[in-house]
Amino acid sequence: MVIMEMRFVRVPFDVEMAKRISNGEVEGKIVTRDGRNVRVVCWDARGDQCILALLAGKSKDDVGAYPNDGRIFMEGESPADLMLEIPEYMTFKDGDVVKQSNEAYTWLSIIKNVKFCADEGTYHTDDYVSLLINDGDSIPSFDTQSSAAEKIEKATEEEKQKLIDPLRESEKPKGKEYLKRFFGIEVKPKHHYKDGDLYMTTDGSIGIYSDKYECGCFMPFHIFMKPEGKLFRSNGMGGCGVISECKPVTSATDRIRMLQALRKDENLISKVILKKYFDDEDWIKSIGFKQGVLVRASDKDEWVPAEYGYYSEKYSSHVVFGGMMWKQCIPYTLHTKHLMGTTDNWEETA
Repeated sequence: MVIMEMRFVRVPFDVEMAKRISNGEVEGKIVTRDGRNVRVVCWDARGDQCILALLAGKSKDDVGAYPNDGRIFMEGESPADLMLEIPEYMTFKDGDVVKQSNEAYTWLSIIKNVKFCADEGTYHTDDYVSLLINDGDSIPSFDTQSSAAEKIEKATEEEKQKLIDPLRESEKPKGKEYLKRFFGIEVKPKHHYKDGDLYMTTDGSIGIYSDKYECGCFMPFHIFMKPEGKLFRSNGMGGCGVISECKPVTSATDRIRMLQALRKDENLISKVILKKYFDDEDWIKSIGFKQGVLVRASDKDEWVPAEYGYYSEKYSSHVVFGGMMWKQCIPYTLHTKHLMGTTDNWEETA
């Protein structure tokens, strides 16, 4: 492997970093503002000017005395002020956009941190985003690591744009997040959905949008219905429908399709969805004569079993066999029987 030349930059003097350079702990040099090499003889001389140093001259070394900030004058600059020359990567900080390369590849990164591995002659980075730019791959990767760069440098404005454009196109939420965080660019979604909104995928499937989950570039959902009417309930682990390809449901016919599918489904979650997002409780209103039900007077009471009689409009109550009237009544099914003897609200099932 051919190790590329490390780039050095000149930065203001820092006494602790200077000591580390002098001790050989990190790469770098102590120099004057006008570029002369400096060798520190003493760090703790008595008095305000505690740093004694030899400044390389044409025929002999000059002796200089400095305070801890390395400046000759309290105000203004002097050619003899102390400076540091350190590897450029040591100046990189969290969120910087850099260009990394080796003999085979070149890629752009927004870095979290960077260090140099002297044994391998390569840079190791943790990245928010990385993007190969020399092989036609224009898809950014998120939260990656790299240990293959033989050269690393600040990205130019033109190179930054090569990263910005793919982030604009990315359907991953982190693409939009990092675009705003590191470049101040906010890309609003094509469609805005709130909890309970219906959306349609390219194959005619319909989902009920959920704001509880994040599913990458896919739509999070409470219930998802395939074109043939089959329902799928979410476990929160994955979405259905690519965000950029979905569109809001505006047709009353499509809304009715979902409504009817939910009414047919005996699962209690579907009934919760019906009440919460469609204001529909037909499953309760259509309870049949002598059908098994669970009833109670209020939210504080336990559900008890009964046989259904009829609904009294006069008393706004459900009348069961035996003549008792109850304010709350739900069908007794495989999906509701677990509520018997509890004070749980059936609406909290989903």
